[in-house]
Amino acid sequence: MRVSDLRTLSDVNNSAPVRFAKEIFSAVGSRNYARFFQLLRTKATYLQACMMHLSFPEMRFQALSVIHRAYNAAQSPQITLAELVTMLCFEDEQHAAAYVMFHGATVDHRGYLSFEQGAPVMPTGYVCVLCVIQITCMHLCVLV
Repeated sequence: MRVSDLRTLSDVNNSAPVRFAKEIFSAVGSRNYARFFQLLRTKATYLQACMMHLSFPEMRFQALSVIHRAYNAAQSPQITLAELVTMLCFEDEQHAAAYVMFHGATVDHRGYLSFEQGAPVMPTGYVCVLCVIQITCMHLCVLV
């Protein structure tokens, strides 16, 4: 789609790139990590995925928080690093392990995630990227 093809503001708002940017914005704003990563895997172009990469830390942290609530520390571990790699679009299991340990979780010898020390923690000095994401989503359609 070329800019010259867009005749009105309505055309711009209803264009596929803008609709996609709105979907991303909605997923990030509502902290819906499942929807966010689904959009990444199924709809994002390479450039859109690069822009979405800015919100990976925030959305992955949200996922860890939900997983912690779903699988209480008193229960046996229920989710593996391999599942996290797929679910949260990590490069590999080592990347996933480093991320979860950074946030206070542990990984046992079988590759299961455990929150023995409580809920995931956001280290001090961590910058929230939500404001950056809101601005990025507004500009995402321009780059496509």
